[in-house]
Amino acid sequence: MDSLAGYSSDEEPENSQTQKEQQRLPDPRSFVTYSQNFSMKRLGLHSAFAYLPLKLTSETRVLLRECFQNVLESVSKKMPSVKSRYYFHSTEQRRNQLVGRYSLSNKNAMNDIHITLFPNIFGERNKIKNLVRLVERNLKSVEPPADLLATKNSNLGVMIPSQDKVVSFRVDTQLYAYMSSRSGNIFIALNVFGPTRYVESPEKSYLRSLTKMIHDQAEKSQVRYQWENFVGGNMEINKNDGLPEVNYHCSIIIGEVKLFENRLTTEEFAEIQRNIRELDISSIANKLRLECDRLLFFGDGIMRGDFPLLPNMPLSKDVSGKNVKEKRSRTRSRQT
Repeated sequence: MDSLAGYSSDEEPENSQTQKEQQRLPDPRSFVTYSQNFSMKRLGLHSAFAYLPLKLTSETRVLLRECFQNVLESVSKKMPSVKSRYYFHSTEQRRNQLVGRYSLSNKNAMNDIHITLFPNIFGERNKIKNLVRLVERNLKSVEPPADLLATKNSNLGVMIPSQDKVVSFRVDTQLYAYMSSRSGNIFIALNVFGPTRYVESPEKSYLRSLTKMIHDQAEKSQVRYQWENFVGGNMEINKNDGLPEVNYHCSIIIGEVKLFENRLTTEEFAEIQRNIRELDISSIANKLRLECDRLLFFGDGIMRGDFPLLPNMPLSKDVSGKNVKEKRSRTRSRQT
């Protein structure tokens, strides 16, 4: 996997809080390298990756493109050599518009804009399947709070108003830059709105509940995962649930290095970090909402599970596109 655990940290002592957040950032890409994939196949292991895919309205896409342009202009102005060494794209772009690792031709690259919930999971096929079934069964016990629910925007706007609900997250008003120690790629991320000094955020509480539920089912299924690769080396344990603190986020911009030997140095990356943090995106962030309505499991290039976050939503579908409930009923009828 293109692990992001080994980020270059800021060398400024006054930014210790930023360093702590940086070390806790989970890997926003679900990508298994060739060597890992080969090793897993030899051991008979399969993979799974749990995340919330974000539903992008036309308004959200406009805001993300505006943010993308602001970042590119800032980087081009302050560090012009970076743009010639990296290929930048927004994660709101469709994969058929891209080239390189995250293009349509690479089925293992997880390019859809999303929020990661849990470390990458590895295990035998039957254990992975059991985990996915348990998560589907227990997901109904983790209901989003009412203040996170919003009405889904219809593609036809006011012509056909929608009554469907989605889970809607606020975002912080500051961007963060991270770099993969393995690939040299750069990730620009928006953090989900977190707790303040005095008030716990409903966003963080709900996301942690999902992570805790997946953790409990992963333990029952006896699958493998590593918190260190997900949150970084210096883990901070949450006193309430005993799990590591997770900095929930979505990567909105990816900078893919054209030649590995031309990747950023530690000093250059520290400068990128400072430039990104100083960029004022408050007018964009205050209007931006990250909306989702499903929890997905992806692994080995296939969709392993697709489950609604809200009980009144349509049934989940398997990789063939058929309703799971319908498929099971047909199986029972054939057996009888």
